Amino acid sequence: MLTNILTDNSLTDWIVAGSIFVATVVVVKMTVAVVASKIASVAARTETELDDVIVRCLQNVKLISVLGLGLYLASLSLILPSGLNVFLQSALILILLFQGGLWSNALLDHILMAWAEDKFRKDPTITTALGSIGFLTRCGVWSIFLMLALGNIGVDVGPLVASLGIGGIAFALALQNVLGDLFGSFTIVFDKPFVVGDYIEIGGFEGTVRTVGLKSTRIEALSGEQLVLANSDLLSGRIRNFNRRDRRRVNFIVTVTYDTPSEKIQRIPEIIQGVIDAEEKAVYDRSFLKRLGDYGIDFEVVYYIKAPDLGSFGVVNHNINMEILKRFAIEEIGFARRVPAVTA
Repeated sequence: MLTNILTDNSLTDWIVAGSIFVATVVVVKMTVAVVASKIASVAARTETELDDVIVRCLQNVKLISVLGLGLYLASLSLILPSGLNVFLQSALILILLFQGGLWSNALLDHILMAWAEDKFRKDPTITTALGSIGFLTRCGVWSIFLMLALGNIGVDVGPLVASLGIGGIAFALALQNVLGDLFGSFTIVFDKPFVVGDYIEIGGFEGTVRTVGLKSTRIEALSGEQLVLANSDLLSGRIRNFNRRDRRRVNFIVTVTYDTPSEKIQRIPEIIQGVIDAEEKAVYDRSFLKRLGDYGIDFEVVYYIKAPDLGSFGVVNHNINMEILKRFAIEEIGFARRVPAVTA
């Protein structure tokens, strides 16, 4: 066959074919480079995302695609056996499908990144989900192009698709726990029952969320140890997210002695309110004489601290308690103490 190809085409035909091949490669590469450069310079001055996508696709034009196009165009000027022509056509289609897959991946990556930046700009857990979604999306895209390529070379993809479907079901059943944790990570990222940095309580465990992975979430407990919980277990339980409230309620009882002068007893709510109002992150609610107890006079105090995190809450609560102690000491108001019972 090689002898026939050489004898059926003159030297001039081969020179023309070679010229077409070289010209195609040079023109396409130069055109892609120039157009990408021009669009990139425009994209730097605009806010639209379309020009960025075009630049990224042009930058993903592979040399093998250009060479394949040049080879096919050059073959059109030659007299070739019909079998070789069919082979070159199929090869060109496969190369173009490969290039189309690269462009689709570039487009999907850009869409995912732009969407994540817009919707989840301040959420570090989106990195985990983006990696998983990107991987699954690429698998789907390349599966489609693989089916198209196999169909182009004459392979019957119907039985193959059916086999993949059955295999996919068996695979899902075998890895149902892993897949449950994987989709659990997606639920955590998109439904947002919590984010990294939140203080949560789940199933008797509590602590600060440090990382959200594909299979598990790591929580740092108050005592310092790290808790590793499966994502599916997290979503099947009841989650208490202490960071989702903008303030925390404080309710306690202050008990003073019965020998406290009545005028000082009347001033106790005023004193407590003044202490709470002086704290910037505290909101006073009420303070009143609740009951005459067995060991002293009980005042109920209720206020709110505008601090969702436990650390800030503790600091504000500490400051208020210390200031109440100081004011009571200045006013000479004594706290009542429970006297232990004496048995005969």
